[in-house]
Amino acid sequence: MAVWDSRIFQHWGEQLGVDAALFLAPGVTVHADPEMTDKLIVFDGAGRQTVLLPSRFAERLTSDDLPAGDALIAGLSARLGVSLELAWRDYYFYATAPCDLPCHAERIRPLTAADAPLLADLQAACDASELQLSKVNIDDPYIVGYFDGALLAGAGSLLLGEHDLYDIGVLTHPDHRKRGIGAALTACLWREIDLRGGVAQYVTIAENYGSVGVARRCGLALFMTEEGWSFPTP
Repeated sequence: MAVWDSRIFQHWGEQLGVDAALFLAPGVTVHADPEMTDKLIVFDGAGRQTVLLPSRFAERLTSDDLPAGDALIAGLSARLGVSLELAWRDYYFYATAPCDLPCHAERIRPLTAADAPLLADLQAACDASELQLSKVNIDDPYIVGYFDGALLAGAGSLLLGEHDLYDIGVLTHPDHRKRGIGAALTACLWREIDLRGGVAQYVTIAENYGSVGVARRCGLALFMTEEGWSFPTP
């Protein structure tokens, strides 16, 4: 069983508007969100499921009305009287121990402004969805590159969030995938986070099997799943 850093609970408590202590006990929490109209979102982490749904449904159910676990979505659909269709699923992985993976220092080095053209070439080889997910930019607070000779075959960077959570973003050239480059960059960034006294966070989407595989091969642990469910508007 994973031992989670308390800063992860603090972060998600603030994100979802719940007491961080709730993550220590399984159950369901329901919140109405006035900005939502045609979807609901379910966050599932450490046994605690938090539902954000449109305000018009607020009076139709309470947390006590809902079954927990795998039966939650069916319970929501029945009590709200709507069909639910999965629109997206995101995964949030975290480090639960210091990194003990090799960093491949002979191929990885920090990038500077002078490397911007190399990064631009790498970004041009990737599609828009990959760029949006990785969020790797030359002016990020900490950015490294993986080189195959003179070619920048991959890049990774860190973004600092609340409570010393550092988000890892990794981008690999399509012609150089399945060679462990993503995992090597992740390990290097994770080691840097350890030096800074922070917590490594790795976010990806369920459809990106390669990215999910990197997180799991590196030994990062899944803490939170975010699922968006759509339904017809009245």
